Amino acid sequence: MTVEVVLGDILNDKSQTLVNTVNCVGVMGKGIALEFKKKYPAMFEDYKIRCRKGEVEHGVPYHYEDIFGNSIINFPTKDHWRSASRIDDIVRGLDLFISCYKSWNVTSVAFPPLGCGNGGLLWEDVGPLMYRKLSSIDIPVCIYAPYSTPEDHMTCEYLSDSMNYNDNITGTILRNNITPEKVLLLEVLFRLENMKYVSPVGRTIFQKICYMLTQTGVDLNISFKQGTYGPFSDGTKDLIKEFSNCNLITEKKTGSMINIRTGSEFPAVKEQFKEEIQAGDDKIETVVDLFSRIKSTEQAGEVTTVFYVYSELKSRKPFGKISEEMIFDRVIEWKNYWANEEKLKSIADTVRILTVLRWIQVEFSDNLPVSEIV
Repeated sequence: MTVEVVLGDILNDKSQTLVNTVNCVGVMGKGIALEFKKKYPAMFEDYKIRCRKGEVEHGVPYHYEDIFGNSIINFPTKDHWRSASRIDDIVRGLDLFISCYKSWNVTSVAFPPLGCGNGGLLWEDVGPLMYRKLSSIDIPVCIYAPYSTPEDHMTCEYLSDSMNYNDNITGTILRNNITPEKVLLLEVLFRLENMKYVSPVGRTIFQKICYMLTQTGVDLNISFKQGTYGPFSDGTKDLIKEFSNCNLITEKKTGSMINIRTGSEFPAVKEQFKEEIQAGDDKIETVVDLFSRIKSTEQAGEVTTVFYVYSELKSRKPFGKISEEMIFDRVIEWKNYWANEEKLKSIADTVRILTVLRWIQVEFSDNLPVSEIV
């Protein structure tokens, strides 16, 4: 059967079965999943129950049919809704669909662009993959491309071109784009996760690690700006997506937090870049030492905010002296909601600790608040 690639609203498609992309935590809050939730509330309730029972697994689609005959395949492209989608899970899920569609009595099917949009994958990777795999089945297939897809990227010629597709597309192939600087970041993560009594790295702390590593001179090709919770960069989300799709990190939900750890492909990359890791060892250890002392997301925010302010002041006065008080006052100007006694002492302590650790060089100020134990 032929595969048709179109633009439009998949919910208006006339195929017998529609495919919905989901996560594994029972939330349909964005994109296509939200629209499916609105149109098929009973399906959503069934999905929530399955998630609570731990029956929904990324890369393992399942079939749902209601009493009215609506046929839906929920295709989990990610674990948590905040996580990035992974090519490997798309491949796994498509292979499972191909092996099961007959037993599910699917006679025609419409797919969204799996893992694109909120999942972070590119049509240039996903489109040819879906087209090649779904061309092998004997029922009508309609694939909905992202709205911004150029017409020439929806043609049979483009999607079937061997230059745009690899039968073995995996993290091993995708990791060829990994730079030595990114490997240093992964090595920081690796060393922290192998230390006792060190807090797990979530997405917020990962962002703070990225920031402090860049301040040692490691160019991750991302820029930071003043944000609500300290220095912020959208680029860290792209790093997480890239690492995830290369199997260089894994994200696992623990309670309300997503823990980030190095993945199955990291040992091979570590070996490939062992000389670069050795050359950057001082920078790696400096960041590891700092974050091994940090016990919470809140503390990570304080540390990086103080350092951001110091760097900002230093850029304005490259040859001038920076005092503890100057940093303290600028932090409170930025974070006025921190102006309570306990927080003020904590900020002052952070200024002093970063000075002791030689992250900053400042003049002593005798009018900053002091905790009983610093």
